[in-house]
Amino acid sequence: MSSNGAVQAPTAQTGYVIHLTFFLNAKHRVSFGRESSPVHGHSWRLEVRLAADFAAESGDPAVEFADLDRAIRAAIRPYEGKFLNDLEPFDRYAPATENIARFLYGAVGAEVKRLGVRVLDVTLWEAPTKGITVRTPLPGAATAVPRLPGGPDAEARYEVAATWQPGRSRLAPGETRKGDSG
Repeated sequence: MSSNGAVQAPTAQTGYVIHLTFFLNAKHRVSFGRESSPVHGHSWRLEVRLAADFAAESGDPAVEFADLDRAIRAAIRPYEGKFLNDLEPFDRYAPATENIARFLYGAVGAEVKRLGVRVLDVTLWEAPTKGITVRTPLPGAATAVPRLPGGPDAEARYEVAATWQPGRSRLAPGETRKGDSG
């Protein structure tokens, strides 16, 4: 509202934050040094927040929810109901929730980019009280960005540029542990 109480029309600078939630049902096994968890499944809750500009000239929605739904489901479909340790990239990188979230951040970003929106953050919940958020760094923020295990090649391949938050990494930045698929 303006100072006189009138509702202001959206401008070209007006933007939306779009919230979407999905579920990914899959199994994995994570190794921690000599220790390895048993194969177990999760119904990970994936929360995605996207930024979109308001189409001020037409007043039309920035993007259709159905299009976003299809795009994000395309990013997670290859992993649905699968044993992640056997699938790329988790055949080389531990399929810990942190790495899964980081990979999905890049995969979702690649799918929604063609729709004219960008990913603000992706949160992957492995349990109701345990989740990892991978987010786009804010402009001007001085943050250290942990790298995906595998170095620059892995970074370029998955187009990931984000920080892990909140929680703690099961892998130290730069450390690579192959998940045991036996």
